[in-house]
Order: sequence, then C-alpha cells, then structure tokens
Amino acid sequence: EDLLKAIVNITHSWEEPLKHLLSAVPTLPGASDNMLKSANAVKEKNHILLEGIEAILNKTEDLLKAIVNITHSWEEPLKHLLSAVPTLQGASDNMLKSANAVKERNHILLEGIEAILNRTQVEIEDDAYPDWSGLSDLQSSDEETRLFEFFNLCRCLRRDTHKVDTFLKVLRCRFVYNNECMYYQ
Repeated sequence: EDLLKAIVNITHSWEEPLKHLLSAVPTLPGASDNMLKSANAVKEKNHILLEGIEAILNKTEDLLKAIVNITHSWEEPLKHLLSAVPTLQGASDNMLKSANAVKERNHILLEGIEAILNRTQVEIEDDAYPDWSGLSDLQSSDEETRLFEFFNLCRCLRRDTHKVDTFLKVLRCRFVYNNECMYYQ
C-alpha cells in the first residue's frame, strides 16, 4: 500500500517538468505554425477519459504489466530526449533539468512497479516493449524536423504519463479504498 502511494506521488511529480518542456518548445527559434497547430489539435482530455474507463475494466495484473511496459518503453527515448535538449537552439538549463527529472522519475517508477510485480510473482515479458521510430528525426540536421520530433516526443510522454497515473489511481482505489473511490482523489 505504501509503495503504491509513493509511486502515485512520483507520477504526479512528472506534471510540472513535462508542462515546462511542452510550453518551452514552441518558444524556441524555428518553431513553426504547423507545430503549434498540431499541439493545439491534441485532444488529450478525451483520450485520458477513455484510458481511465479501459483501466477500470482491466485486471490488476494487466494494469501492473501495462505500467511496466509503458515506463520501460520510455527508457531509451528519454536518454535521447535528454541528449537532444542541449542541441536545441535557445534551450534553457531548466529544460535540461526538467528532462533529467522526468528520466529519473521514470526509472524510479519502473523499479517500484517491478518490485510490486515481483511480490505477486507475475512474469514480465522481456520483449513486450514497443520500438521508438523517431530517433532519426530527433538527430536530424534540419532544425524544424528536430524541434517537431522533440515536441512530439514530449507530447507522447505526457500522454503516457497520464495513462500511467490513471492506472495507478485505479490500483490505489482497489487496494487502499476497497474500490470505493467516489470521494477520494
């Protein structure tokens, strides 16, 4: 129970660094109107609502596995995100600190969820993690391409952290409040 609460707190701590990264990208030199329009077109809240409904229907074991899969799949892209920040024209030290904080928190979350799964003796599939296809764009010599991929990576990361947060809230509801979460946040 305490470990699950700590993990929920970690996911909440991602919010500010991710907000900072997403808001900083459009202010960098080379940010295009298309990039900003794409950012505004994202309907994140509806997506989060649907994920929440799906999460409630999933078994506890499946939620834990999904959290491991999501957090593990971000290990490699976060390394590249961290190395890409200094290459962005106009990037601040705070952007680098935020990217580093997100990478560290993702790793801590992954370790915590794996510890919970080890207690339940659930097998974790080693090859269940999706590949990331944006590395070549993030390393492109074209500033706009690189900037767009950086923004897209941050947007996807934010979406996935919201998904993980929703899954953790469902798990907390099940175990801490015996599925009576109407009045708890």
